[in-house]
Amino acid sequence: MLRIWYFTITLRNVKLGLLLWQRIRMNGAQSGSVLTMINKGNEMSVVTVNPLVGIPSSAIADVLRVGGLPHRALSSKLFALGANNRLCAPAFCVRGEATLGPEPKDAKAVRHAMFHHDLNGKVIVISTGGYDEAAVLGENVAIALRARACAGIVVDGGVRDAESLGAMDVPVFVQFVTPVSNAGRWRYVALEEPVLMPGQTLNHVLVRPGDVLVGDRDGIMVVPGEFVSDVAADARKLIAVEETQRPRLARGDEPKEVYASGDRYGHVRPYLLATSQEER
Repeated sequence: MLRIWYFTITLRNVKLGLLLWQRIRMNGAQSGSVLTMINKGNEMSVVTVNPLVGIPSSAIADVLRVGGLPHRALSSKLFALGANNRLCAPAFCVRGEATLGPEPKDAKAVRHAMFHHDLNGKVIVISTGGYDEAAVLGENVAIALRARACAGIVVDGGVRDAESLGAMDVPVFVQFVTPVSNAGRWRYVALEEPVLMPGQTLNHVLVRPGDVLVGDRDGIMVVPGEFVSDVAADARKLIAVEETQRPRLARGDEPKEVYASGDRYGHVRPYLLATSQEER
């Protein structure tokens, strides 16, 4: 009986291992997530873990700068509604544009299609195409997105119902607020394709589906999906070095000597994107 039970569990582990491999092949390069198997009694489950969780955006900015990607910060004009500003999730990209002339009959087709995608654990990144006349998102759409377990919303334009959006249990970053509706003025046109968002040190930052956005009170960093695990490891090493240096700085030690006692960036590896994916 024991041998039969052991064979059953082993076979289940093999099947889960195959599932794990398939998920890594499908999502690993873009999502940056680490997939692990956890044994709960006689059951095994696959759990997705984001290695960037808990790392400040400032540490990520330093690591990417030293590694060769110095322009991955979104514009400081984007601000969080309400007190919730902690963001760390892969991007679900949405692109929209101003409506010129009469509104097409299928103007809302892309927006409706968005709710049928897997939004669980993803941050909705809406690129408005520079539209600045009206709100492209309001309370009703935000509620529907949250009902599908999105992890946050980032809009490079306007929203309305700001008080309700600011009270949500996930962060909502926007560029401005206005009571004006986008009806007949702006529409969603594409889902899950790379989008350009306003940058802090360059005009734009390219955000691809699966790139991870890390946001806090300092702002939002965009980590390329293929580098998430490495950036997380390098950032944690940087934090560890700085944690040993800060007590000395607090004692009044000479900063130059403190910094010379430990190399904060020597471990950072290079991060190279294809030319077509560099910041613009």
